[in-house]
Order: sequence, then C-alpha cells, then structure tokens
Amino acid sequence: MFNFIVTELKGIWQFLKRNANETIIISAAALFLSLDRYNPIGPQWLSTFLYNGIFPLLVIMIILRKKPP
Repeated sequence: MFNFIVTELKGIWQFLKRNANETIIISAAALFLSLDRYNPIGPQWLSTFLYNGIFPLLVIMIILRKKPP
C-alpha cells in the first residue's frame, strides 16, 4: 500500500513539473475568482478590475515571465 502511494505522488509531482505554467494559471484564476467573490476591495467595480484584470497580468509578467497577450 505504501509503495502505491509513493508511486502515485511521484506521478502527480512529475505531471505538475511538466505542466507548471498551466498549474500556476489555473491556481491563480481560482484564487482571484474566490477573492473577488468573498473578499472584495472597495467598490465592486474596483475589486473586479483588480482581481480579474490587473492581478492576472502581474502573475503572467512576474511569475511566468512572459509578455501579456
């Protein structure tokens, strides 16, 4: 049973290493959507603009080191 768990965890780790950019994008999107819904910043329009516009661009530029589309 222990060997099975170790094998599965190694497989998950290898998958995450191969797909690191996609994992970061999906995680950031889930985080920003949750924060926009449950922890707004000021008025709703400002919160939506920051969480769905500015913060994703910052993730792309700083963490992924790519040009935004």
